[in-house]
Amino acid sequence: MSEEKISDLDKVTFSSDTLRKYFPKSYTPKRMEETIIKLLEQWLRKRSVAILEHCLPVFTILRFIVIQLMNWAHAALPLWKCRRN
Repeated sequence: MSEEKISDLDKVTFSSDTLRKYFPKSYTPKRMEETIIKLLEQWLRKRSVAILEHCLPVFTILRFIVIQLMNWAHAALPLWKCRRN
């Protein structure tokens, strides 16, 4: 057999009865699949945005700290260049 078998752990199946209640009767199985994928992609984008919004205050604080350190280092730079005679 040259064809690889897909493991039961690598696929997810739903019965038509389970999904039918969420779609109009006119939807074909292909259209149902496309709609499910589209909705999952939207959900993933919303999750990603929520994660970024949650992390944004942390990044803002870190950015502030980095800027303060850069300003301090820039102000202290002439002291580092001084040589003792």
